Amino acid sequence: NVGFTLLSTQTASSSSSINFNSSVITTDYESYYVIINGLIPATNQTTLRFRFSTDNGSSYLSENYAARSSGGKAQTGADSSGSSNNAAYYDHGFYLHNGANEGSSYEFRFNNLTVSGGGHKNFFGNWVTDYSDDTNYYGGDINGMVFDNTSVINYISFYCSSGNVLAGTFKLYGLI
Repeated sequence: NVGFTLLSTQTASSSSSINFNSSVITTDYESYYVIINGLIPATNQTTLRFRFSTDNGSSYLSENYAARSSGGKAQTGADSSGSSNNAAYYDHGFYLHNGANEGSSYEFRFNNLTVSGGGHKNFFGNWVTDYSDDTNYYGGDINGMVFDNTSVINYISFYCSSGNVLAGTFKLYGLI
């Protein structure tokens, strides 16, 4: 058997966070794929964050969530790249907007989350959004992270750096 298995769908409605716990993140899969569509924050110009737990959300890992990204705006051809190095969460670092007809979409692939004792945890992903600071401008990026932890991760929490997640659909898939 090869492919994606849909494990969970959650719809945000002014939610403080969207969480995938040990009932869906199990040792049945080494890799997981998260697709987020129509993400709108309650607070304008906030960022998307996520963090990991090894004890089903009772506490969160406070290690080096080091990441790198590269992206740009479509109309201006402006390119950017940057890095993130936070001790308690991964911060996507690009502003999300909550105006009419705006929204963001993400795809993240998380690897080796449930492998114990070896192999770095890592993710790579991409993102596309509308920018409210410009007219008819769209942007996106490609990003990745290596997380140096050998424990089994069984919980991922997605949240905004400020305010709630007003709307959005979050789907978690297991990869075979």
